[in-house]
Amino acid sequence: MKDHLVNIFRIDEQLIALPLEAIKQIVRSAKVKRIQGISSSILGILNFHGDLLPVVDIRHKLGLESKKLTLEDRFVIIGTKDFSFVIVVSEVMQILNMDVHDRLSLSTLSSQSEVDSLFCLNEDVVMILNAGELLSASEISVKTMNLSINHKKKISA
Repeated sequence: MKDHLVNIFRIDEQLIALPLEAIKQIVRSAKVKRIQGISSSILGILNFHGDLLPVVDIRHKLGLESKKLTLEDRFVIIGTKDFSFVIVVSEVMQILNMDVHDRLSLSTLSSQSEVDSLFCLNEDVVMILNAGELLSASEISVKTMNLSINHKKKISA
């Protein structure tokens, strides 16, 4: 029996989870700089301790209505093998140690690669997101911008 640690979040009434190893940090919301000409699923860029990170509109990707950022929102900073970025959640709920057999894999049911699997938590269905797939191919330029800006900052420091 293999366990899988996930952190559960709420976005309005939707519950999502991310593998704990994908989460670098959770912080209060902050000012996001909107950049003209980037994908509508990117809210803008966050200056996080000198690193410029794209803020992904996860609401857009989940088919939820967009809303303005508030001080009650939380930023989840996600790190993948190749890049870091931010998603916005309404509430940080809990860390859960779950048996991998308790979830339904969506690989054979759906082509939506952002959602890895589903599981039940009380009366709710929770979507486990695939952190590496939350930015689409059309958003590669934002990832590249993130990497090149961070690289240039470290060289000039």
